[in-house]
Amino acid sequence: MQSFSWAPKALLIVLICFSSGCEMAQESQETVAEGAKRTVQQIDRSKALSDLTLLTAALQSYHLQHGKYPAKLQDLDLKAVHHPEDLDYDPETGTLRSKSYPEL
Repeated sequence: MQSFSWAPKALLIVLICFSSGCEMAQESQETVAEGAKRTVQQIDRSKALSDLTLLTAALQSYHLQHGKYPAKLQDLDLKAVHHPEDLDYDPETGTLRSKSYPEL
């Protein structure tokens, strides 16, 4: 019987290692998920900045040609704009901002 006295200890060691490995795998998955979420947010922010840049130039061009800003953004060519519904526009001042990223 003494030859098998190591078995419970070995089983305990295996269980501890397996448990640690599972925790590390879970942490790794959470890290990957957080990284993917941040990447998507950065892409969305970049698209918002691109929309603002493109439309600011279009608004300035329109203003130079007509002496006023368009009554609505739909008066401009919005084909290249990713999220026109995300934009707040003031036709009096030509001010444009992103609803999702107002700091831009």
